[in-house]
Amino acid sequence: MVYPPPNAVIAARDSNFIFGSVGSGDASLVINGVRVPVLPNGSFLAFLPVPTPERPGYELVAARGRDTARVSHPVRLPALPLDVASPGAPLADSGSVQPGQALMRRPDELVRLRVRAAPGSVALLEGGGISTPFAIDAVAAARGDSLVRVLEVAARVVASASRIVVRRGSDTQVLAVPEVTENNTKESK
Repeated sequence: MVYPPPNAVIAARDSNFIFGSVGSGDASLVINGVRVPVLPNGSFLAFLPVPTPERPGYELVAARGRDTARVSHPVRLPALPLDVASPGAPLADSGSVQPGQALMRRPDELVRLRVRAAPGSVALLEGGGISTPFAIDAVAAARGDSLVRVLEVAARVVASASRIVVRRGSDTQVLAVPEVTENNTKESK
């Protein structure tokens, strides 16, 4: 199999193409129970359902006459977003906080913060006690996920021991903000 390579992450949601060669146009091929046409040169191309999380891979069975070859071809599926809208679930997906790593920015440079959180109040709490609310991410909402919140603030605000606070009713969840170090040097042009 040429594509996808072993252990590749399959980002598609419903179907994925796979291709490769069985070595002979006289062979038959079944992948995950679906008969796949083989071209005269032995190559194949198929659009198949994405494997399930319970069985993340493709099972290939090629036969030519009495000979049969079986191959298990593992793939990986991306983690599903945490369900933050259900009662009893965490208020926010801590793995969704962006930026996902430490940054160095000029004090006045904007930093875009992003988090996936349950409906309710989402705000950036600065070190001095000032609270700035996040807004719904219009791009994510247009793609069907209205739980993504965004906020753009100056790097100096994030650098001052800020944290994201998510509230719904009497429940509160506090999330760490990635470290932002202020770079006070001027860039040379």
